Amino acid sequence: AGTVRAELLAGMRKLTLDRDRCVACGSCAEICPQGVWEFDQDKKAEPVQLPRCTACRACLVQCRGQAITAEPVKKAST
Repeated sequence: AGTVRAELLAGMRKLTLDRDRCVACGSCAEICPQGVWEFDQDKKAEPVQLPRCTACRACLVQCRGQAITAEPVKKAST
């Protein structure tokens, strides 16, 4: 987990939400210690405070619809 945390905080990973898979259960907002997640008018999750994310991955583990993923960010070629 330490490696993933360092990569996410260094901007090498990004959280992605698949809104079609979100079941509006609220578990991501309940478990997030940093208040990254809120809900839109459709009761779907929305990552409104991504800079606060500490990459604890609690939201990924708790997401009942498996709608949240962490993906590598592709670096631009030089």
